[in-house]
Amino acid sequence: EAEIARAHQAMHIIDAACQQLYFSSGAFRQGSAPLTLLTPGSGAIFLHETAPILRQIGQHGGPHTVYNLIQLLENLLEAAPAGVFDLIAAAVLQGGQQTGYQFEHLASDLMVKLVGRFLADHKEIFDDPQRRTALVDTLEVFVVAGWPSIRRLLYQLPELLQ
Repeated sequence: EAEIARAHQAMHIIDAACQQLYFSSGAFRQGSAPLTLLTPGSGAIFLHETAPILRQIGQHGGPHTVYNLIQLLENLLEAAPAGVFDLIAAAVLQGGQQTGYQFEHLASDLMVKLVGRFLADHKEIFDDPQRRTALVDTLEVFVVAGWPSIRRLLYQLPELLQ
């Protein structure tokens, strides 16, 4: 029981750290308008300075934490698309998959939206074979969870990457 209590405390600390970064970055949205605190230039600096922390959060966060982390990364997408995608894929494939993030409806909707943005605006990042493999692996996590929208996206992927 002591080990379980320590694990819960650690998860709480990780979630609190993620929320601090989430709100301080301006990723929080009220209504439909984002609170844009970071320009692409300052977003790139923010991402560079916090990437090791964000990676750790993604490795160890629960579903709520991973969801907030990915929303934070979505806000930084234009600053460094390749780095943002790498952090999202790592979060889903590590902490997210272990804690059941892929079973959340909001998570699947967010992934469809983000992959659509990546493919529409930054398709060139998937010229890297490792990143392309990470994309397929990330989508497969959601396909195994049973999300039809992700399954459709995965089937359309060869056409979308051309």
